[in-house]
Amino acid sequence: MTLSSKTLAAACALALSLSACGTFSRTPPAGTPLAEVTAKLGKRDAVYPDPAGGQVLEYRGQPMSQSQHMARIGADGRLVSYDQVLTTENFAKVQPGRWMKDDVLRNFGRPAETGRERANGYEVWSYRYKQDGVWDSYMNIYFNGRGEVHHMDNTPDPLLDDRSKGVWPMAVLLRSTVFAAALALSACTTLFRQPPPAGAPVAEVTARLGQPAAAYPLPDGGQMLEYRGQPMGQFQYMAHIGPDGRLVSYDQVLTSENFAQVKVDHWTKDDILRHFGRPAEVSRVYAHNYEVWTYRYKEAGVWNSVMNVHFDEQGVVRQMLNGPDPMYDERLRFR
Repeated sequence: MTLSSKTLAAACALALSLSACGTFSRTPPAGTPLAEVTAKLGKRDAVYPDPAGGQVLEYRGQPMSQSQHMARIGADGRLVSYDQVLTTENFAKVQPGRWMKDDVLRNFGRPAETGRERANGYEVWSYRYKQDGVWDSYMNIYFNGRGEVHHMDNTPDPLLDDRSKGVWPMAVLLRSTVFAAALALSACTTLFRQPPPAGAPVAEVTARLGQPAAAYPLPDGGQMLEYRGQPMGQFQYMAHIGPDGRLVSYDQVLTSENFAQVKVDHWTKDDILRHFGRPAEVSRVYAHNYEVWTYRYKEAGVWNSVMNVHFDEQGVVRQMLNGPDPMYDERLRFR
């Protein structure tokens, strides 16, 4: 959008921060009666009953800030604690398979945003926080159909982290623009050349398409040649060369149908490279110590998406998650 929308977003964030500061500076001591707590802190944003007979009051910092305060009121109606709850240490206490939505609400309050992970249908609650007190991050909590926490992962915060934002500082933006233009021109020279017919020798393939960005050997003696569209494009072409040195196929491989063929718990990094080439970016999910390869593509030929392939320490695919592409999706951009 225009500069005015940036100013408005910044003003909203500032207003929330100032409101939060006004609340935090009036923190009552433990043992304070409930009436005095609300008199000092103001009206709570939500109340959650505690199984022990008390209640938890939410003083909301989400969705713009990286904090959320919860006041725990005991069964006797007096303050037990008042804490900023969105911390790495607190998220580590969540018990997947045991905690329900009510447990998450009592401990963290309402999230910054909710969504749905399309591949498995999980409902996702995202909390904006400082990972380890340093990194601008999201903690994403995935719920199954019964409302149980299935798993959690953290990702860079697209509002603040330059790795995820749709709008970058000017120097980064200029470098990215030049890089994208170079990639686009390179892609055009490949994509608009007439691909050779099946059966063409590899020398003719490279003469027409140019030198591949990478080549991956196949178990049968053939090879896959990568013609790269990542990281800025939503495509990647692979030329399949048979053991006889002739072209078998030349296809755009980043499609929903192709990703659906990946065999979780069986495929390895080599299998992924042979089928899709190198990803747009590589990151890590520290909760499971997974390495994540992210491919930018059009889901079902329509949605601007990323497919995240998660590998364990042995390089085996353990899960695949897709979601909106922060570069295109309005909900994930700060503009």
